[in-house]
This record gives sequence, structure tokens and C-alpha cells, in this order.
Amino acid sequence: MTRLVLIRHGEARCNVERVVGGPKGCTGLSELGIRQAEALRDRLAATGELEEATALYSSVLPRACQTAGIIAPALGDLDVTADCDLCELHPGECDGMSWAEFEERYGAPEGDPHRPLSPGGESLTAFIERIDRVLRRLVAEHEGETVVAACHGGIVFGSVMHLLDLPLVGRPVSFDPTNAGITEWVRFEDRCPPGGDCRRIGHRLSPGLRRRARQGPILAFFQCLDTLATLPGAAGGGPALRPGECERGCCAAGRPKGHEDEGKWASSG
Repeated sequence: MTRLVLIRHGEARCNVERVVGGPKGCTGLSELGIRQAEALRDRLAATGELEEATALYSSVLPRACQTAGIIAPALGDLDVTADCDLCELHPGECDGMSWAEFEERYGAPEGDPHRPLSPGGESLTAFIERIDRVLRRLVAEHEGETVVAACHGGIVFGSVMHLLDLPLVGRPVSFDPTNAGITEWVRFEDRCPPGGDCRRIGHRLSPGLRRRARQGPILAFFQCLDTLATLPGAAGGGPALRPGECERGCCAAGRPKGHEDEGKWASSG
């Protein structure tokens, strides 16, 4: 069994300030975001639910890097590997603008999934394709292991949309991954015996997903866990922040190179 655990960063200053948070606009976690990440670290240390983790990844954006650094002690002080493919959707020239300025200049960030967020940026379809590539790469590189990635709400949402084969237009579902929330995907390399490894401590698969797991190797679902680290007072986030691909300068400036209930999601797939 391969576990791929996606952790959304704590509350970011760019969320609070309503700024497009690419490599220019992201200035790290707010004070609340730091406390959220610390609360998650303390939870993980107390429960040991990720004590099997063998690798810790982060996007290159400061809010995710900071979150990964805070939780690392609960994962055996694993080194953090920064990976640009785990970034939010790359924003292009709107990076660092206020969302009010963005909407005045470009309109609401909805509509054509093939249109970049702004010139030089990434479209939603390209973003989903990138999410598919990076998740499958991590699973292939860490087969049979538990790998943790500190990333973004867009990565979590995109993983659900793609791996559950949901349409990008006319979305049938919507959810807002919590700051410092945990989302887990599980790949069963072998058939899952009745009452066997389909059930893990603290995690539960629906009966339908257990049946699918017994049928053979799948990239199964996804326990979307309430973080228990979300603290009161979090500011409402703006539209998903859309961080320029490496070739567009995303790794510049010297920076290192959720939730619906599980049963409801199971009924969707």
C-alpha cells in the first residue's frame, strides 16, 4: 500500500491580505497560519498517524515551505524536498496584485478552463495535468511507502477532480480544503483481503471502496480528514491562489528548488 498524504498550508498572509499569492505575492504564513501548522505538528506527534512517512515534500512557495518545516519534527525530522510541481496554479503577470485589481483588469477567475489566469500564467486544464503528473510521479518513486506533501488547496481540489474523473466545467461538487488539513490518497498494489489492510488506524474506507480495493491495484480514495488543527479566527480565503512554472521564473528570487465527508465522496466514484 502506498499512502500519499496532502497537507494544505496554514493560513497565508496573502490570503488575509487578498493578494494573488504566486512567488512574488506569497510572503509566508500569518500568525494564525503558524499556530495552525504547529497544532497539526503536535497532533501528528501525539497520534503517530504518519510515523511511517519516508519522504516530505513541499511546493516552492513560502507558505508551503514554512508549513513543511514546522511539521517536520513530527515526521522524524525528514528533510524537505521542494518541488515546483506542487505549487498552486501559476498566475502569470497578475502575481502580487490584489484580487480587487485582478478582477478589475481580468474579470472574475472563472469560465474557460483552457484560458490562463493572466498572460504568462497557467490554465486550469494545464494545472490539472500537472497535478496528475506530480502525484503519479510521487507514487511511482515511493511505491509501498508513506509520502507527505505540504501543498495548496488547488492541489487538493485538483487531485479530487482528476482522480475521481469529475468534469472541470459545470462542477458537480465544491469544497474548501481547510488550512493545515490532511487529505490522503491510498494506492493498493495488491488485493485487499476482507477485513485486512483496507482499514488503517484512524482511517476508514467506505464499503464501496473496500470492494474496489479487493478487485485489484487502484489509486483508491482518499480519506479527507478534519485537521483538528484549524483554529478559530481564520480569515476567509480568496479565490484559489494561482502561483509561473519553473521556466517562467517560479523558482526565482533564491527560493528553494479538506473537505467533504468520506462517504459522500465514495458515492461519487
